[in-house]
Amino acid sequence: MRYNIIVLAESLASICLHLVLEFFGMRPRSNTECVREVCQRINLYCCKDLEDIIRLRNIITHRYWMVKDDQIYRDIKMILNVLLSL
Repeated sequence: MRYNIIVLAESLASICLHLVLEFFGMRPRSNTECVREVCQRINLYCCKDLEDIIRLRNIITHRYWMVKDDQIYRDIKMILNVLLSL
């Protein structure tokens, strides 16, 4: 489950980075900045939720031993609701 979140977040970041570099001519400093810029440019209403996916990936990756599985489960349910609403 954790691995899938990491893959999802990195895919999201890669797509946004490509859009920002190729079409908007920017060089974002972070993945969350990249996602935020794309959301603003194409008027996505779920920008905060998409940024939270990136942040959750960072927590899982860098603080793996501190993450509780029940919290991951709650976050995944939220992520799925966001993705299904797009």
